[in-house]
Amino acid sequence: MKQSISFFSLLATMLFVVLSQQTRAGSNPCDSVHISKLPGPAPQYSPDSSMYLVSKLDRPGKKGVFQIYIGHRGDKDSVLTCISLNGPNGKKRSFKKLNKMQVVWHPSGKFIICAVEWDDYPELHYTPYKTRLGILACGIWMDIYAVTPDGKTWTKLVKTVRGFTGPAFTPDGNKCVWAEAKDTGDLRRDKFGCWWLKFAEFQVNNGIPSIVNIKDITPKNTNWVEPGNFHPDGKRILLTSDYGMSDARGQDQFILNVYTGEIVNLNNTPTVWDEHGLFSPDGSKIVWMSSYPYRSDPNSNRIIGIKTEFMIMNTDGTGQQQLTHFCEKGYPESGAGIAAVGWFSPDGLGTEKYPEETFWPVQNFIIDTFRREGIPFEEVCVDRSYPEDNLPTRKPGTGMLTKYLNNSAIFDIANSYVIGDRITDVKLAQNIGCKAIFLRNYDKPDGYEDSIAHICNEWESIYNFLICPPRVARVKRKTNETDIDVAINLDGIGVGEVSTGLNFFDHMLEQLVKHGSIGMNLRAKGDLHIDEHHTIEDTGIALGEAFAKALGDKRGIERYGFLLPMDDCLAQVAVDFGGRPWIEWDVTFKREKIGDVPTEMFFHFFKSFSDAAKCNLNIKAEGENEHHKIESVFKAFAKAVKMAVKRNIGDRSIPTTKGML
Repeated sequence: MKQSISFFSLLATMLFVVLSQQTRAGSNPCDSVHISKLPGPAPQYSPDSSMYLVSKLDRPGKKGVFQIYIGHRGDKDSVLTCISLNGPNGKKRSFKKLNKMQVVWHPSGKFIICAVEWDDYPELHYTPYKTRLGILACGIWMDIYAVTPDGKTWTKLVKTVRGFTGPAFTPDGNKCVWAEAKDTGDLRRDKFGCWWLKFAEFQVNNGIPSIVNIKDITPKNTNWVEPGNFHPDGKRILLTSDYGMSDARGQDQFILNVYTGEIVNLNNTPTVWDEHGLFSPDGSKIVWMSSYPYRSDPNSNRIIGIKTEFMIMNTDGTGQQQLTHFCEKGYPESGAGIAAVGWFSPDGLGTEKYPEETFWPVQNFIIDTFRREGIPFEEVCVDRSYPEDNLPTRKPGTGMLTKYLNNSAIFDIANSYVIGDRITDVKLAQNIGCKAIFLRNYDKPDGYEDSIAHICNEWESIYNFLICPPRVARVKRKTNETDIDVAINLDGIGVGEVSTGLNFFDHMLEQLVKHGSIGMNLRAKGDLHIDEHHTIEDTGIALGEAFAKALGDKRGIERYGFLLPMDDCLAQVAVDFGGRPWIEWDVTFKREKIGDVPTEMFFHFFKSFSDAAKCNLNIKAEGENEHHKIESVFKAFAKAVKMAVKRNIGDRSIPTTKGML
């Protein structure tokens, strides 16, 4: 069975690195490692990837204070907002002078969980500042706080006895575990101190978070304990602990079931420093820092002289392999420091199934092609997860697009498009509230046609569609005599619905829809109890107005059209959407009515259309069968319209020497 892990961001003593690796069954679980230096603190992205946070000193020098900074995906790296200056002030110091560390996102994305330095403690007054920062980084003299991403609401979750590390949250965010320091007052005697392991519920009431029902789940014979993260099952957590050992410097990696208390040692290396273990998102792998590669060096597991690398193993402790070489010569990362803290990002891109080396060349080629055509991208969002991860950042989730969806003043979402060949692209468009363009390639659009603005087989069609968007218009005309509602799409596919109360008139208008290849929904209610005149006349006016509105400035249209035979009849209809109304009518009828429509009203319909659409109409027909005669006129009219409104993609000029129509 294939196993794969994607990205780590690894914190070393002297630099940040990003590491990616892939695994195959029966092979080295780290076939390739790519390490690159990052310009600053590694960002932690929110669960929906719309924001990221970093914890760093607010100013260089000896008296800098660790603060929390928030950035938004797509912003330049320099666009960071400090959110930790205004909180509850202490009696001795203002909030902005308190260090904030151990910064993590709550799984809901609604809160940031962090450690905030105590306002006052004895060591504050005599411990050198640099030394104090080091001890604070270990969690001592800290309480657990939650803050909203805007920095406006701070809530103290736990007042600790002496400090804490963690907390780690279950995937649903409803439970958490942290290690809390006991008040021994002598870290030298206890080496790394004595710690409890606490398990509790995380609740939110009226927007205010709290930690309740706290339980002590510390394994027996344990002094030092530090939580990693939860397995996806929400029951097992990784621990760093000296469980059953006499020296905390021999700490191992353990898996603890927080409900049953069952604990399993994964390393069993009491002379090796193993710490900071993390489950992969799928729970199949563990990465941790270890001095194991340098176990022959007696100082490698001591604070002075420590040497560690990142390691990877299966969740049962098998398949342990070294990932980095910070402390070995001859490697790009040599001399950069030691391995300390790492974290996983979701699986997907960067795995054996979806290797980076095949993705980015194609991706960059496409982006660069658009750029050369004058279409630069403000942001490229790449989701690396699998469907089973159920992340809000994966289509059709909108997690990566939050800043666009919440900024309607700048982005016209309703008139934007999602282009893709998956049904998830169509669903994404629905979730966003925009339109979809579907490229036939992978999925079939069956059942989603009503949600798709354009279906095609090639990109040229998409280009033409976007360059020349559908010409649509809707006109409502209501008088004391009629109530007309007509919506047209001049670039439709010959489908529509017509209802005027006059069956034969409906039949004629359906010819316009079908043979003109337009989309049209027309509903007319008129005073047919008097006669047909007002209904037919006002329908012609409303339809003409809709054509004029849809054609706009008539840029790129052919402008003219058409001749059509039908059995014994020959109809000639010439049309010119030139901006001036005129009609020439040379059609005679021997019958007073055809169906339920008076023959005299056909001229009146076309005259009303010509006036409202501001077009020339020249209509002539001859033949014996009256039904065929007028039907051939409507069909010829449809073909003339189709020809005249057709757009020339390569010529977007207005078809006149006057400069306007």
